[in-house]
Amino acid sequence: MALQWNYNDFEEQFDFSYLRNKCDEYAKGDWILHIDSDEYLTTPHVDLWAFLDALDDTDAVAGYVTIYGLQNQKEKLRMRYAFQNMRLHKRSAGLKWSGICHETIDSDAHKHMWADTEIMLYHEGYMIEEEDYQKKCERNAKLLIREYVREKNKRNWNYLIKTFSSIKQG
Repeated sequence: MALQWNYNDFEEQFDFSYLRNKCDEYAKGDWILHIDSDEYLTTPHVDLWAFLDALDDTDAVAGYVTIYGLQNQKEKLRMRYAFQNMRLHKRSAGLKWSGICHETIDSDAHKHMWADTEIMLYHEGYMIEEEDYQKKCERNAKLLIREYVREKNKRNWNYLIKTFSSIKQG
């Protein structure tokens, strides 16, 4: 299923969490796996279904996945995503996303059981030309400034620092 959303004003209205929450409203399956437009699933489908079946036999309502890809021109596994960036959750759990950019599951979700999975996503988002990388960083910087104004916390501050450091290096 694909959804398309139009915004009257990108600068004021664009919000990745809003989009994920809206997509979750339309989801029909038991489990929801969010994959960004610059990622793709590398786990074979037969294995994916086996992982999901195994999760059904647990009390888990969400799961961590591994995301890997080129980073600094070297193929390497990125750190396993921490709870702020998990991608898999049970539709019936009613979990909600927050954050304009680098969206995260709301902290109330951590009152439930989370599982580790062998699901793998390949991230191509940084395998782009330097000029496009700078544009992506500038877009993210605008979103992160708005997010930090909305909620001043260490997580948002650290993303701002990392994003502006990338822009400075460019």
